[in-house]
Amino acid sequence: MYTLGAGRSPPQSPTLTARDAFNLKDPELSKTLHQTALIEPGHDDRYSRACKTAFVLSAIGGLLVNHLLMIALPLPTLSERITHTVSLGLGIAVIVGVLTFLVKRSYKMQFDHERKREQWEMENFPSGEIKEMIDLFTVQGMSTKDATLAIETMAKYERFFVDLMMMQEIGMSDPQLEPSPLLTGFIAAGTFTSTLLWPVFLVLLARWFGWVQEPGTQLQGVLFGSSIMIMSSMRLVMDSDLLPQQRFGPSTVAVFATAVCSVCLAMSTKQATITLLAATDGGVVS
Repeated sequence: MYTLGAGRSPPQSPTLTARDAFNLKDPELSKTLHQTALIEPGHDDRYSRACKTAFVLSAIGGLLVNHLLMIALPLPTLSERITHTVSLGLGIAVIVGVLTFLVKRSYKMQFDHERKREQWEMENFPSGEIKEMIDLFTVQGMSTKDATLAIETMAKYERFFVDLMMMQEIGMSDPQLEPSPLLTGFIAAGTFTSTLLWPVFLVLLARWFGWVQEPGTQLQGVLFGSSIMIMSSMRLVMDSDLLPQQRFGPSTVAVFATAVCSVCLAMSTKQATITLLAATDGGVVS
């Protein structure tokens, strides 16, 4: 087993990565990992991170929409609230999926257009593109001599150089390294629907056991419990992307705080709706 500096032993883990070496501030471990097959599994993990981001954002959206509809809808019976929550929520889920797809597709189309333009400029006026990149590198701190050597060397590899220009000049990265627009849309819509329906399932289960009959404190308690479950699941999904100091206290506080805030927001919205309806019925003009 590899021994860390200062006589320390590494944490018992099936695989150590370069990130672990950085977190432990151990240069020897970092050197060893980079010289062996135990190097971290791909610096380019954009695909998984993009999937997780779509999952987490859509999950939070579905959870909040469920709580807002279940608590804030001014309907007298629990059955009516469940029916309206499911119908309205599924409609919103479709919209979320379509919008996510359109945003990702728009980015891909713009990237393809800009890359074709950069490719065309490189083929027709390479010296101008090389000069632009040299200027960009010197602005970032490189000497003109070193920047010229580096850029002229990289310019020999046209495809690589065009991708570099896309990053440095335009600030756009290749969307092919991320899930397709269609897959991202399905992830967003599917996750939104799942977190929308999960609290409804728990409410129906609680109603079947007789714990919840009509809207009230019991309903809010069930929704709070569903929030804790969903937020805990999201924390587990994102665990590999969290720093060690983020994996315990801060993330746990975030789980409970988000659950509490989602229920409080829904209750506040309900109260505001009731007040507005009462004012309207009373002929009060705000």
